[in-house]
Amino acid sequence: FRVPKFYFGDISAATTNFVLITESIPWAETGKKDFSPGEIEPAYDKYKDWELPDGGPMYYLACCRALGKMAGYHKQKRLHKSVDEMF
Repeated sequence: FRVPKFYFGDISAATTNFVLITESIPWAETGKKDFSPGEIEPAYDKYKDWELPDGGPMYYLACCRALGKMAGYHKQKRLHKSVDEMF
């Protein structure tokens, strides 16, 4: 999958405030419920789970499953070696 190009990032050690500037990516229309492979979901507002596809439960389940797979791949050393260097 495509990752937005990074342009600039900085963090304040004193306050932990940060800035991250990346290229703009084409988001899907707000309110859209069905997505094609590679299509980017729109950003959802916090505390508005009713705007998520299916109201949230299956959306969060899919997110947790994907995170679980990534954790498993990491433990099995199936990710790029630079991942270990980051953690």
